Amino acid sequence: MELTQREDIIKFIIKIQLNFENAYVTTTQLERDLLVESWYEALGTLPKAVCTAAVNNVLKRAKFAPRLGDITEEAEKLSAKMKEMQFLSDKRLSELGIARDELIPVYSCKICNDTGYDKNGTPCVCLKKFLSTIK
Repeated sequence: MELTQREDIIKFIIKIQLNFENAYVTTTQLERDLLVESWYEALGTLPKAVCTAAVNNVLKRAKFAPRLGDITEEAEKLSAKMKEMQFLSDKRLSELGIARDELIPVYSCKICNDTGYDKNGTPCVCLKKFLSTIK
């Protein structure tokens, strides 16, 4: 691929992304027509009917699709909330005199974590040993 072709493809992709962003705020028929025109200019070689169908399809999906900015903002909010909850949890454990590592269970059997069955669902050695002692 030649450099100029690659640059053209990148410019084309940027135009499509900008037009897709515009689809989120399109509400009137005039805005829809302007969006179709901008896609027609960006895509150039495609018939206007194809651009119109593409715009209509994108508008239907855009109503329900989350925007990247919205997702990033929500992830940041959740991260901040998790840090706050971690801090409050650590504070409360400290008030109660409990170390965080005390909350982690210590199992007698490392194979089955005291369930009696290994990860394949077969009876564990410790279960067989226990059953042999009660017969």
